[in-house]
Amino acid sequence: MELRHLRYFVAAAEEEHFGRGATRANVVQPALTRAVRELERELGVELFDRLPRGVRLTEAGRVFLDEARAILTHASHAADRARQAARGQVGAVVIGFVEGMNFHPAFIDAIARFRTTYPGIELSFSPGSSASQWRRLRRRKVQLAIVQSVPRDPALQYEVVYEESLLLALPPNSTAVDRGALSVTMLDGMPFVWFRREASPEFYDSVASAFAAAGVHLNVVQTVPSHVACGSAVAAGVGASLVPASMASLLPPGVQLRPIIDFGARAVARALWRADDSSPAVAALLKLLRAARDGAAATSREA
Repeated sequence: MELRHLRYFVAAAEEEHFGRGATRANVVQPALTRAVRELERELGVELFDRLPRGVRLTEAGRVFLDEARAILTHASHAADRARQAARGQVGAVVIGFVEGMNFHPAFIDAIARFRTTYPGIELSFSPGSSASQWRRLRRRKVQLAIVQSVPRDPALQYEVVYEESLLLALPPNSTAVDRGALSVTMLDGMPFVWFRREASPEFYDSVASAFAAAGVHLNVVQTVPSHVACGSAVAAGVGASLVPASMASLLPPGVQLRPIIDFGARAVARALWRADDSSPAVAALLKLLRAARDGAAATSREA
């Protein structure tokens, strides 16, 4: 059974005449008559009573007409959805991200613009470490990830979408430093909350190198999975930590923040995606991330 069989049948049924049905379906009458016969043989029932002038649906034909119309409508809808998906107008995108990287204004702006511009595309979010996002991309569990570290993997492509300074987060009522900016050397030996290197190797190494260059010993007393968890541990008095500047207003009450005037490491966010991903939705989201990044940079230069 083919869709053309259904189209010819519906045309003949609604016109109650094979000739008029053929004209409506834009085929010659013998082709329509033959298609109806093939359809009846396949179904094993008569769909029409043949009359001297025209045709009339049998009971089986009336039931089949409703189903044929529904199938044709669904097929048309499916074709429309496929064309919309090819244009990036419908579909779904799962975005992975490292917690803490999702608070940057450039990320928030890009997501807001995407939702407005592409309301037919469903966005969902999957937090995790940089390393866990690599695995999810390879397994096609996410389509795009915002990470701090990227792997050496030709199957994955990346681009820096924004970067920001790191601030020192101190426990409530800490007297370790005054309220002004401080030098990195003042952190030597201070109890520190951080995460394991395997979670985000590139970012971990950049921070470790910045401390080592200053001759500072990084005294890690507890490891946690993310910047958000760092903030919670700092608020509980476990130790100090580093957090992206965009998280400043989102930390638990009491956490003190200090800029570090001579610290070389920064929080760099990279968009990571599969090299073989041809999704228009992913391409559109990348375009908006770039625009948000460039807009934020232009604003910063003007300031």
